[in-house]
Amino acid sequence: MHKVQQATSSFLVLSGANFEADVNEKFLKGYHLPALNLAGKTNILELVGLIKACRLFISSDSGPYHMSVALKVPTLGVFVKDFPYSYHNHPWVRNVVLQSHQDIEKFISSALELWEYPSG
Repeated sequence: MHKVQQATSSFLVLSGANFEADVNEKFLKGYHLPALNLAGKTNILELVGLIKACRLFISSDSGPYHMSVALKVPTLGVFVKDFPYSYHNHPWVRNVVLQSHQDIEKFISSALELWEYPSG
């Protein structure tokens, strides 16, 4: 994420459920670029607004991933196993499987490619 954020001069917003706030805070303690933890601070309607405000949305296979795709926000789906039946295949979506350090470059290049996708 650090390399993507540096290359795009973007602002990182972490979302999630209330129980994920502590995990996000631990991540942010070692993170030295502009970021905000909104875990547990948005309801479902506010989450839609947050997603819609993103230039790039990065998510695991979760409800917000599918919401972002439906909203046509450039979306990078991150998976730990190859589950093609869970992937969305649209011009504004990329999916990467992160199983080893070698996969990180694909993550970065996919994120940067989506960053250049024309916004809505």
